[in-house]
Amino acid sequence: MPKAMSLTATARRPVKAGDLRPNISGGRGDELLHRRFAQSRDPMLREQLVHRYLPLARYAAGQYARGNEPFDDLMQVASVGLLKAIDRFDPDNGAAFSSYALPTMTGELRRHFRDRGWAIRPPRDLQEQALLVERATDELRRETGRSPAIDDIAQHTGLSAEAVL
Repeated sequence: MPKAMSLTATARRPVKAGDLRPNISGGRGDELLHRRFAQSRDPMLREQLVHRYLPLARYAAGQYARGNEPFDDLMQVASVGLLKAIDRFDPDNGAAFSSYALPTMTGELRRHFRDRGWAIRPPRDLQEQALLVERATDELRRETGRSPAIDDIAQHTGLSAEAVL
């Protein structure tokens, strides 16, 4: 493709199989595809990007595979993260797409475990405080060799003793 060709002309040009590399390491074909999608928001280009990076979503889901969570559910959550990454990615920022997409998918997977890991659904801030108290308790137990007092946990976390309770 000549350099003088505008991006709008590039967006109308159909994507050929030879334009894309067979791996997810990026490259000129991926960059062109991302640029075309960023400009046109064509659903067909989005679908091509999804199929192109689905192995990356599978990898992300595999990193969080646990015995009690079905892999299909994790794959679905990672795929949602992939869709968000495709929609939000700016090809002009200079970063590789995979460097942007993997943290996005990881965030979706972590949010999935955070939201699904509770038997009841307390507010999010209470969930975060409970996790903070749990981490602080473990740290203090390792440091001191005993179960920490409520005041110790409160001082370590910056929460009030009432919030720790």
